[in-house]
Amino acid sequence: MSFSLRVLVLASFATLPLSSGAWAAPADDLAAWLKSVGAKLDSKEPSAALVATATTVDFDAIAANRLVPADLAKLAGLARLNTVGLGNKAGSDAAVAALAKAVPQLEALRLHASAITDAGLADVAKLVSLRNLSLFNTRITAVGLASIAKLTKLERLDISGTNVGDAGLAALRPSPVRHLSYNTMKGVTKAGIAALAALPRLLRLDLQFAEIDGELGELGASKTLEGLGLMSSRISDTGGVALARITTLKDLYIWKTKITDKTLKALSALKGLRNLYVSETPVTDAGLASLAVLPALETLWAEKTPFGKAASAAFGKHAKIRWLKLDETQVDDASLAVLGGAPALTTLGLRKTTVTAAGVDAIKARLPRLMLSK
Repeated sequence: MSFSLRVLVLASFATLPLSSGAWAAPADDLAAWLKSVGAKLDSKEPSAALVATATTVDFDAIAANRLVPADLAKLAGLARLNTVGLGNKAGSDAAVAALAKAVPQLEALRLHASAITDAGLADVAKLVSLRNLSLFNTRITAVGLASIAKLTKLERLDISGTNVGDAGLAALRPSPVRHLSYNTMKGVTKAGIAALAALPRLLRLDLQFAEIDGELGELGASKTLEGLGLMSSRISDTGGVALARITTLKDLYIWKTKITDKTLKALSALKGLRNLYVSETPVTDAGLASLAVLPALETLWAEKTPFGKAASAAFGKHAKIRWLKLDETQVDDASLAVLGGAPALTTLGLRKTTVTAAGVDAIKARLPRLMLSK
């Protein structure tokens, strides 16, 4: 066959329609495979066009045994990929090993409720660009956490629902993690909380639904912690008062807990506190009023509390308060009249209160930029 004839034949094959199955582009093959296993690209059905631009592939919702770990090598064809979901039935040690080879540049990985073990975390530790890792509801231990503590770019880590305990938290000490979630934490003692306080860059800690109380005082040793979430945790005033030792706090979430005015009085010492959430707690109007001494406070959520005349009078003089969420409180028209004196107030929640239209009109006349929900 002459050279010119060979060129003509090759050109003919190149122009065959993709539907014929001949010379299918790699992007089409990759999209077809992803679709066959039930994956999503950027939360959408896989397509050749998305293969070229997608940054996220999600296997979280696939059925059991649909994903062959070796097939993850195909993900190397996603040039912009930086996030992978291998949660639930998709995640395994073998899958993570294949993924680490195919996409070494990965920045975010979800392995929640998967079969990942400490052995698999050794491969996760090879993802040197990883910034976000979710391991909630997995069976990892301190051994695995010691591996990922070596990731120098890790910023967010979720170990909620695990049983890593004090040993696991101690293993994390070298980690540069900035946002750690350990919701539903159980069995952790002062030693474990002290290990959290020792994390060198920790800014935000979520301990929602955690079994914790006085141990929280150990966090006072942290030099970096600014945000702490304790919604529906088991803290009492013992733990609440101990929170005042965390002098770096700016954001505190303690709604649906058993703290009382004793805790609020202690918190009034945190002069840098900006956002405080105490909804659905057994505090009093007077206790809430005592928070008005916080000079930097900008947000106060006090839904389903007795916030009323005393607290309104106190916050009506506050220079920086911007958002008051006061649904289902004792606020009335008289309360609004004094709250109108807060010059920075821009958002006010008043659902299920006795406030009338006249009261609303009066405060909006004083604060024209006020956004009000009733």
